[in-house]
Amino acid sequence: MTVAVRRPSTVRLLCLLLAVIVAFTTTSSFEAAPAEAASSTALPAKSGTGKRIVYSRVQQRVWLVRGDDTVKRTYLVSGHRHGTLPPVGTHSVRSKSATTTSLDGRLTMKYMTRFYWAGRAWVGFHSIPVDRAGNPIQSTKQLGTPLSSGCVRQAEADARALYDFAKVGTKVVVVK
Repeated sequence: MTVAVRRPSTVRLLCLLLAVIVAFTTTSSFEAAPAEAASSTALPAKSGTGKRIVYSRVQQRVWLVRGDDTVKRTYLVSGHRHGTLPPVGTHSVRSKSATTTSLDGRLTMKYMTRFYWAGRAWVGFHSIPVDRAGNPIQSTKQLGTPLSSGCVRQAEADARALYDFAKVGTKVVVVK
């Protein structure tokens, strides 16, 4: 008795390959993409104690934490597009300005709260920058996606809340 061996079609092979890729990417241990990570609002583990600002570079999220370790506010932000600034660790608020400009003077930001010196400029939390015509350089719908050159961009209401919450010296904890 002979058995006919049927070769799988190209379409079947492509479907199998796609299924393997999907299975691998949904079960891998890679860091979550901002859109996936943004769904978690729980305060990150090992993010310190006492009054502080917590910023997660992976989740693109900020938490304002009271002295009794309860979360006053949490929201999405847009941090450094390359994910390297600010460095993970504990910092503190160094200075604040109600308004400031970008290094080249073309953009204006409100509620700047600086906490890390990057060698050329301060890194801080501020509102979404606007150009000279008053147009924002990103939308609030894009918060949760890393788009900045180093600072942490926030919706204006959130930037104001952080600015009011943090005094000079307030702890800033940056986590992955």
